[in-house]
Amino acid sequence: MHWRLDITFGDDDSRLREGHGSANAAWVKRIAASMLKNATVGKEKWMSGKRQFAALDPKIHESIIQQFLEN
Repeated sequence: MHWRLDITFGDDDSRLREGHGSANAAWVKRIAASMLKNATVGKEKWMSGKRQFAALDPKIHESIIQQFLEN
């Protein structure tokens, strides 16, 4: 899981180190990683590619969220 978070979200470069912000960001990143892992976005298999497609196209973003809510 650490490798996926680091590659997909740049987790090691995060500047959140103190307080509750780092824990909150970690939970959000884990949920997003779970959503991307289980999503089907065309032929794309890599989480970073799915994340990029979701960032560029709101319809793909909505479909990933919808797939997550259905499961």
